Amino acid sequence: MTPLERAARAICHDFGVDPDYTMTDEDDVHIGFGFKPPHPAWTRYVSLARAAFLAVRDPSEAMIYAHSEGGLGFNDKVIEDWQAMIDAMLEEKP
Repeated sequence: MTPLERAARAICHDFGVDPDYTMTDEDDVHIGFGFKPPHPAWTRYVSLARAAFLAVRDPSEAMIYAHSEGGLGFNDKVIEDWQAMIDAMLEEKP
């Protein structure tokens, strides 16, 4: 399971929906997501998970500080590595 799927499942669960619930035509017409059923409920939340990961693509000052305080030092490569990992994760199929 990819980090993107785990995040989508967590968001789905947080909305009170069983991530493994199989959505039907009736569910999609009622809610209007337009997915082709059947599909697991968590797939509706992938876009929210992507948005969250894009929002944390740039590390915060606290994250940078925590990295350097861990004795790992800091340079621009740290940010590049973090962004490369987020980008790779977003390219994976959930």
